Amino acid sequence: MKVCVQLLVALLTVVLFAGYSPAGEEVKAPKQGKDYFNSGLLAMRHSHFDDAEKDFIEALKFKPESITTRLLLADVYKYKKEDYKRIEQYQEVIKLAPSDQRAYGGLIDAYLEMGSVVNAIKAGEQAVKAGVPEDKVANSLGWMYYQNGDLTNAEAWLVKARGYAKNDSTPVNDLGLVYFAGGDYKKALGLFKEADRINPKGQTVSYFIALTCQKLGDEQGALDALKEGLKRDPKLKGKSVRYRRSFFPKSDPGDIGPLFDKIKAGK
Repeated sequence: MKVCVQLLVALLTVVLFAGYSPAGEEVKAPKQGKDYFNSGLLAMRHSHFDDAEKDFIEALKFKPESITTRLLLADVYKYKKEDYKRIEQYQEVIKLAPSDQRAYGGLIDAYLEMGSVVNAIKAGEQAVKAGVPEDKVANSLGWMYYQNGDLTNAEAWLVKARGYAKNDSTPVNDLGLVYFAGGDYKKALGLFKEADRINPKGQTVSYFIALTCQKLGDEQGALDALKEGLKRDPKLKGKSVRYRRSFFPKSDPGDIGPLFDKIKAGK
């Protein structure tokens, strides 16, 4: 019994004085990786990206193989516009998980934001070779090849993308742009009209139809398309300047400014 009492006293002493220094001050346990991770998350929620960066870097010292932490750190660098550091984190994730779709998607976005379409294409092709399902990257690859002026590869990938997403107007529309750039205006018009049927609220497709009708010498068709486009988006005329740069990087779509003027004049 005496031994049990002594043991109980000893246990109570440990409990009562645990976490306190001899001077009576609380002794904080050293931070662990999860503490830095949670702190980083909190900092991100409050847009304190410098603090988030420091915390995630500390968290990685405890668990350098953490894919989640590296992807979050990449997001921090995205907000801080530190593209090379962002890319470095995606590449580290790929080393850890060679077929991680999120890392390849982030890598492609980073390169595109930097204006490096060639590197973005390489990342997309690397993703497919690493085992990322084609349906996840087909449309992106098709669009990137189109931007780079490679209509053959653009067509091949967008045909695949169209097959993977039958109710998605994006690959159909993009494929129409490929044929437009290649001068096959009849095929382009058919695809633009198909995209319009799939997504009747699309705000750019009427502009594409108008351009194509103009190329085919159908002014009335172009006017009708622009009228519909203006119903969907009253600011279409102003946006068309930006659309011309964004959607026709390697080809001349023609000038339909005079058609807008005719519509304004009530013709």
